[in-house]
Amino acid sequence: MNIFSRLIQTFLYLYPIKGKSPYKFVPLFFTIGGAIEWVMIKVPAAGKGETFYDVWRRNQSERAYRQRLKEE
Repeated sequence: MNIFSRLIQTFLYLYPIKGKSPYKFVPLFFTIGGAIEWVMIKVPAAGKGETFYDVWRRNQSERAYRQRLKEE
């Protein structure tokens, strides 16, 4: 048995929600999504000192500025 299969088997053995419900992994995915969101907010990308939302806000303001220039 390879390491990946062994890892999944161990995870499923230790996972607290047992049963065949299709929703049993929802708390896991909710937690993973929250962790990804936290990383996007807090961790600067590639050492540039800007987070994902800093870049998004800058691009959004540039688009608004260009749109205003087109309207004038």
